Amino acid sequence: MEFNKRAVAKFLAESNRIEGYVTNEQWYVQEMSNHKKKNKHVKNSVRAWEYVKDNHTKIPTTYDLLQLHRCQMLDLLQVKETGQFRRSTVMVGGHCPCNPASVPYKIDDLMYKIEDRQPMDAHFEFETIHPFVDGNGRVGRLLYLWLYLLQGNEFEGADNFLTNFLDLGEDPDEADFYALRQRYYGEIIKWRLRKEGSLV
Repeated sequence: MEFNKRAVAKFLAESNRIEGYVTNEQWYVQEMSNHKKKNKHVKNSVRAWEYVKDNHTKIPTTYDLLQLHRCQMLDLLQVKETGQFRRSTVMVGGHCPCNPASVPYKIDDLMYKIEDRQPMDAHFEFETIHPFVDGNGRVGRLLYLWLYLLQGNEFEGADNFLTNFLDLGEDPDEADFYALRQRYYGEIIKWRLRKEGSLV
């Protein structure tokens, strides 16, 4: 299956932008066309996308999540943290995700029959586990994309991740993006609270 490079570039650029790394969509198109860029965020995002593209017709596994993280975070984290579950406690938006010792078990629970899950629910659960020291958002959105494609959807429906997720109807301008990013994180927190029964 062929994918529209501009749609892929838009998804990857937005995924990095949510994390605070502003990159040019054209850089991703060039990277996919073998005009190699020096920007590690671009290079790694394309490498991780290519992993999804090559495997999107099979059900993702825990091993695949580790490989996605390795692709996405190569040379951005210490080698011992790349493609490995975190071994330390982290704080995310005032929330302390699960104890590092329970991360592999929680990920195994998530990945069990993951093909039956809604892509956004799987993404939210992944984010609340926060299995890695860094790179969780980008890997979580790639997991969402993988499941979205596995369910037979066209890529073009996923290229505006944040816009579609927040049901905006149009691309946010630069001035609004920080507020939209905060809304996105807020939705993840609300999902977690509902799952824990703290929010009705």
